[in-house]
Amino acid sequence: MSRESPRFAALGALYHGDNPKFFRACLESLEAQTVRLPIFIVIDGEIGAELEEVIHDFDALEVQYFRRPDNEGLAAALQFGLLNLRGSFDYVIRFDSDDLNRKDRFEKMVDFTEEYAPDLCSAQMNEIDEIGHRFSQRRVPLLDSKIRQWIAFRNPINHPAAVIKIESALHVGGYLDMPYFEDWYLWERMIGAGYRVMNADEFLVDFRATDEMVSRRFGSEYRKFERLFYFRRLQEANISRFLLLIALGARQLSKLLSFSAYKKLFFWLRR
Repeated sequence: MSRESPRFAALGALYHGDNPKFFRACLESLEAQTVRLPIFIVIDGEIGAELEEVIHDFDALEVQYFRRPDNEGLAAALQFGLLNLRGSFDYVIRFDSDDLNRKDRFEKMVDFTEEYAPDLCSAQMNEIDEIGHRFSQRRVPLLDSKIRQWIAFRNPINHPAAVIKIESALHVGGYLDMPYFEDWYLWERMIGAGYRVMNADEFLVDFRATDEMVSRRFGSEYRKFERLFYFRRLQEANISRFLLLIALGARQLSKLLSFSAYKKLFFWLRR
């Protein structure tokens, strides 16, 4: 008896601060996919006329929107999406509202997931600037053993390129409150619970890596939440405390550099 094929949907989120031009380009990349999937977007609070106009312009794409009255952040929006898609779909293919998806991304990741049956996976990403110029890459390790080696120091899953098994993610709580690090924290709990995690070695997403994005990972607020994230990890002890302390020290020290020096280090590490 053949195994029943898993059911896939695409899941993103949208909030008032998103760039209408980038959102339009994102929807164009979804419209061009070689495999059509149901697309769901959680609208996180009021978004304004320009973004609403883009939504209207893509009526033919038949995106289904969940509208939430208040802006509660990306993680809360995605958790809402997982809870609402649970039971109707087995996997969600994540996308961000300002990134570009290669036209065969859905096809490639559906095939990859059906072949290997991971609970969590992603693909490699190119990094692009405001005008779409590719200038860097973010490579992640492919196999579970390497992912476990990475996870103390760096996020081993490209969130904008991720595919998530809904039940597995929700079994460990899904996206919990952990500002800036909700996705990384979810991956760690899934790995700790013994779920199958891997990555595809193909560049399927162009990630919008702007100065604004890097600056959000540099300031005092980010450093504070980074410490809180690592202290939580130390308490839960899913991985080596020694490695976590080394990683926290290195990450905090790197943010004492000037912004220009930190930016160079940030992209150098991703090559």
